[in-house]
Amino acid sequence: MIFQQVKAKCLDIMGHMQTYIAAVLTGRPATLVGTSPLTSILCERLCTKFGNYDPVALNDRNELVRVNDISDLSRVVEFKTELYVFHNDKHVEIFLRDPEKYTYPGCQRLPPVEVPVQCILTDEEMALLEDHWGFMTFDPVFYVEGNLQ
Repeated sequence: MIFQQVKAKCLDIMGHMQTYIAAVLTGRPATLVGTSPLTSILCERLCTKFGNYDPVALNDRNELVRVNDISDLSRVVEFKTELYVFHNDKHVEIFLRDPEKYTYPGCQRLPPVEVPVQCILTDEEMALLEDHWGFMTFDPVFYVEGNLQ
């Protein structure tokens, strides 16, 4: 029984590998399901234009969605030697149907070069800000590279 389970798993993985190799050799997009890439190489091969951002979310819904977890290989797609990451399976399917629409130069939008990061202040930092002149009449988030000015 164990041998049969191992045999079935091996055949399944070989099927995924054959699908992946056939797609890559013919220039079609393919998910990395069934492959076993080194995770250090995955980050290096991310598309230079999109990086960790979902191209379908950006181009179809104008949302900048960052995908930090690339451990689910069903959401990592290789197309023309570059890797693209997606935050859900539906976006993978959309990309697989028409990859040219979501890759440079055919895409409508690219992520900005500099993406603002969320400012999270500690209680001590907030206490310092309470006495700042900028908070006398209104309450904006005031933060310049960690220095209060």
